[in-house]
Amino acid sequence: MEKKKKEIALLKKSKAIREEALTWQRTVTYFIIVVSLLFLIAALMFYTRYRVRLKTTRALSNEIEDHKRTTKKLQESEEKFRILAETSVVGIYIAIDQVIQYVNPKFLTIFGINREDILQHGLLKLVHIEDRTLVSEKMNLRIQGYDAAHCYEFRGIKGNGEAIYLESYGGLTHYQGQEALLETVIDITDRKKVAQRLLNSQKMEAMGILTGGIAHDFNNLLAILVGYLEMVKEELQPGSN
Repeated sequence: MEKKKKEIALLKKSKAIREEALTWQRTVTYFIIVVSLLFLIAALMFYTRYRVRLKTTRALSNEIEDHKRTTKKLQESEEKFRILAETSVVGIYIAIDQVIQYVNPKFLTIFGINREDILQHGLLKLVHIEDRTLVSEKMNLRIQGYDAAHCYEFRGIKGNGEAIYLESYGGLTHYQGQEALLETVIDITDRKKVAQRLLNSQKMEAMGILTGGIAHDFNNLLAILVGYLEMVKEELQPGSN
């Protein structure tokens, strides 16, 4: 009986040891599973961050390359404009809110001034006082998107005070990130003088034709009068007065 009790106690103890071993094994297994899951989550997070960073880096790199290409194209465009403007046979200026930001050499030659005399000054400074309202209205219309394709004439004032006649063409552009007015001006003073001389010549020619016609008609009248006088003279008695 005592022996049987000992065997039962031994079996219980063995069972407890097995259960404890199984519990420890399950705990270790769960621990390994949890650690593996944490490691997998960490790996996925690292991989995701790596992919996001890689994608961001590529996007940033592409953006930098696009910016470089855009900057290069802008520089090339500005260089082409500079060459074209600097060698142009017409005056060119760029204005923001009617304040001059850029002028080319021909513009300075037309007005007989230095670049420092006009940059950051209002364009109306170079416009005849009687035409300033016209020029201001035309500039405002072009800024608003109207009248962009039409030219207009106005009188300018050179640096020495001499009045000149100008013809202006222009439209909208962007300068240093702001909306600006790009205009060209052509000196038509000589053309105006030639046209005035031609008009005066035509007036003189018309006056000559008119005068010649009047003289011709007057001569015809005189010829008739002289003819009648000759007839009257022949009919008078000799010695009569």
